[in-house]
Amino acid sequence: EPEEPAESFSSVMNDVFSKVGKAVENPAARGSLLDDFMDFVEGKVSGNSAAAADKKSSASSSPADSGDRQRKATGASAADLEWLQVQKGDAEFEKQQLEARVAHLKESCAAAERLADAWLARASKNYVEKDVKDQAIAREKALRKEAERLRSRYFDVKKELVDVDRRLSKISSDIDAASRPSSAPPPQTPTSTSSTSSSSSSSSS
Repeated sequence: EPEEPAESFSSVMNDVFSKVGKAVENPAARGSLLDDFMDFVEGKVSGNSAAAADKKSSASSSPADSGDRQRKATGASAADLEWLQVQKGDAEFEKQQLEARVAHLKESCAAAERLADAWLARASKNYVEKDVKDQAIAREKALRKEAERLRSRYFDVKKELVDVDRRLSKISSDIDAASRPSSAPPPQTPTSTSSTSSSSSSSSS
């Protein structure tokens, strides 16, 4: 709350009432009476306005002060940490997608190999006609080729997954480093004070 003016309302009004009689008898005193009353009103209004301005200033500066304290405490701003969290979420999503693709490629490659084995076994039957055997062999070769393509793609995606894991580990390390409080500088030893006290003690002895 704003401080009360040095001159309270009751004291000023007492002065006003005491001067009313004089003002009636002496018209020249009316200007002084009005001046005293206006001085009091202006002081009251200015005191309230100053207090309100102080409150507004402290309220508007408190978020900035809080942000400064956070930056000093963690060594990084909230925006920096938020951006790192976004990058981490993106890398985790990419990792999940790559892991699903790796699993799918591995299963597809194994399935193609199984089918190729089945067609090869069919072509190896003695009772199978030549045209059927030729079709089975052609199908077996196509499946082997497809399995090789899937296997190559599997290893490529595995490399991408390794890169994403490395990037995710780096982002996590950056978040940990940014979240740690910044180290305060070591306190300086007052060498000048100690030397001055030593010289003064030696001179006194």
